[in-house]
Amino acid sequence: MSDELILCAECEIEIDFDEAYEVNGDYFCEDCYNDLFVICYGCNEVIYRDEANEGANGKLYCNDCWCERFTSCVVCNEILYQEDAYYYDGEGYCPDCFNERFAICDVCGEAVPYDEVLTDDYGTQICEDCFNESYYRCSDCGRIIHSDYTYMNEDDDDEIYCRNCYEEHRSRVIHSYNYKPSPIFYGEGSLFLGVELEIDGGGEYQDKAEAILDVGNEDNEYIYIKHDGSLSRGLEIVSHPATLEYHINYIPWKQIMEKAKKLGYTSHDNGNCGLHVHVSRKAFGKNEDEQDTNIMKLLFLVERFWDQMVKFSRRTNSQLDRWAKRYGLAKPEEILERAKGSGRYYAINLENNNTIEIRLFRGTLKYTTFIATLQFVERLVKMAINTPVNEIQELTWEKFIEGVSGELKAYLITRHLKEADQIIPELDERDAEEIRKFVNQLLDASASDLEVA
Repeated sequence: MSDELILCAECEIEIDFDEAYEVNGDYFCEDCYNDLFVICYGCNEVIYRDEANEGANGKLYCNDCWCERFTSCVVCNEILYQEDAYYYDGEGYCPDCFNERFAICDVCGEAVPYDEVLTDDYGTQICEDCFNESYYRCSDCGRIIHSDYTYMNEDDDDEIYCRNCYEEHRSRVIHSYNYKPSPIFYGEGSLFLGVELEIDGGGEYQDKAEAILDVGNEDNEYIYIKHDGSLSRGLEIVSHPATLEYHINYIPWKQIMEKAKKLGYTSHDNGNCGLHVHVSRKAFGKNEDEQDTNIMKLLFLVERFWDQMVKFSRRTNSQLDRWAKRYGLAKPEEILERAKGSGRYYAINLENNNTIEIRLFRGTLKYTTFIATLQFVERLVKMAINTPVNEIQELTWEKFIEGVSGELKAYLITRHLKEADQIIPELDERDAEEIRKFVNQLLDASASDLEVA
């Protein structure tokens, strides 16, 4: 013990020099020293207790040593070793707070806020930058897939699929609504008709669709089948483009319709089904101006004979307003202007690039009605193409149907769109009495205005 006494810098009591604690040139008694100071657990330097920082291990550190070793969660303030913390945008998080807010990108390993991460039902988590650089979503199942493992169905609007969904699509006979295979043209010439026939009531079943395809495509690939969201339990039968002659003589429409009926489908009697006929735009002319002129005349014909069109279509006015509205009678050029860009649900739809679509007709599984409809469409188109604008504005219905034959002639009589007597002189290969009986049967059948299927 020294004889020298000094005063404690804090409490000012006399203490023996040898028992005093010196800090930065000041001396403290033991009690004051312990109250005011601690030893940094990192560097062993004496630091003021109120300037010390507690580490994740419960020890006290000077500011420099603490910052070298620890961080605190920006959310809950938990102290963490730096290597145990998770970081995003320069800020540290404890595991719980981080996992509540962020995902780790499976590709680059960077943290991504949950509201910005892209996920799928298979556990994949990926940031937007990585996705945009090399990844896609499967159009069917939503799986996130690398571009090296994508499959594309070029006949299905270039949709992208994973391997499993691609294989399923290849084996599926009911295609999606957007399915558009490369067209196969049947017949000679430029006036090709493509049919969309809606059938309902039998269900959207692969085996039933396959049974219809087996009948329709026995000799060639004439038809395919699509889903149609407007049908509750049905299908849409779509043909590849063919000339009228080819539809009548080669595509087995009668057998297709009989098979559909046996499988429990209806069309006319369902009330919601349509028969849409696509006409190749090239039939209307070699260039856009020529095509527009002839399409304009077709639009005018439909509007000029709208009352007859309604009768022929077998649709009600409310059905036409919903699925096949009219543009309204006006000068031919005005109707064309109205039609362009008006949308799909008009009697004549001009929205397609390569075809115009005639949407007037109610669906049918009656073969003669179906063929009469195709004959009627061809007559409309040829009349529009071959009749000058000034003459078409003066055309009468009687002149329009003059010279019709076959199923179309018989159908016009059943719909009271042609006088029955007019058919007799024009058919020279039948006995007149037998023809009268045939016409009377048609008239009797039309009285109820019903079709079978």
